[in-house]
Amino acid sequence: MVRLRRLLLLPALLFSSLAMYGQNAPVVIQAEAGTIRDAATAPAAITFNTEAGTGFLRVVGDFVTLNGSTQSPNADNRVVSYTITFPGAGTYELYARVRVGAGGFNDDSYYVPNSFGTRSAFETNRWVNANGLAGGGYTTSTDIVSSAGTASTNNVWKWVKMSAFGGSNFTVPASGLTQTFEIGSRENGLDIDKFVFGASGVFFTVANLDNGQQGSVTPPPPLSTRRGRLLLLASLNSWVVYIAIRRRLTSGSTSTR
Repeated sequence: MVRLRRLLLLPALLFSSLAMYGQNAPVVIQAEAGTIRDAATAPAAITFNTEAGTGFLRVVGDFVTLNGSTQSPNADNRVVSYTITFPGAGTYELYARVRVGAGGFNDDSYYVPNSFGTRSAFETNRWVNANGLAGGGYTTSTDIVSSAGTASTNNVWKWVKMSAFGGSNFTVPASGLTQTFEIGSRENGLDIDKFVFGASGVFFTVANLDNGQQGSVTPPPPLSTRRGRLLLLASLNSWVVYIAIRRRLTSGSTSTR
């Protein structure tokens, strides 16, 4: 009887795990689908563009310094808002597909909020200066976007995990699945294609993020482990070659070519 109960319990546990995994599926937001808070103010600081079938947000106005500070957008025409409905409650991490311009480290920052909701363009304590994107990111489809990354080439689309650049995780309560998400422009020359909110504890490859697919709960092996496996494989290969040569020498069937 106890064994039967366990067997009956297994499908329920499996269904529950799959449901939880599914309800925290990644949420994709196209950057050009946002609303500029004060789009009528000229000159424009942000434009929405399309290139080779890809729509994106482009920062065309450089940062505004106010009272010596550049730690917030400092102008309403530099704030873009999005309304997002999540499939389930939980903690989410933010990813962005960006392209840093020819200016490199002079084209590679924008402001991310430290929580959901609306905020003033001047609240320095509620904005995070996500800077240094030129020095990181991921471009290879099989790469797991798990830290800052090393794709430092300019003028290429790449994925960045915003928590590696000062960003926070975002909490979605069961009572508030629809949230307001805002960003602020900073340095001109930065393009943003889209954002992805992925469940915390789930690991996403570049291909997962490109296609809005669920990631894996299995973390990538540490670099030291991967290096160890490569060294072990090299050692084994060397040993196999040694044995093969040794056998041929002892059998007298050596080659003169």
